[in-house]
Amino acid sequence: MKHIPESDWKLARSMKEQVLDLMCRRILDKAAKISVADDGENHAKYLELWRMVRDEDDQIAAMFNDFKRSMAMQQIALWKHYDLIPDEKFAQFSPETKSRIKSILETYR
Repeated sequence: MKHIPESDWKLARSMKEQVLDLMCRRILDKAAKISVADDGENHAKYLELWRMVRDEDDQIAAMFNDFKRSMAMQQIALWKHYDLIPDEKFAQFSPETKSRIKSILETYR
């Protein structure tokens, strides 16, 4: 896969921590809902929480581990897929990058 243009790579790197923080916030919100739910045994809630964290960790890994130019298009596409990039930020990418990301997103549908 072709590498991301330098200007888009810089933009993605500048966004990475904010996107990661938003994803972590969502995970913590899910964990809080599970832990305060009053609809089951504590062990069942623990198992649900453990499964959720395991699944979310896989998503975090796919989106943020090994963050380098050769992987950036796929990872940015995942950010967009999970609605972690506001439209105004996504609009800052080059037309080429936006087009390639939209093509990648088509494979997720």
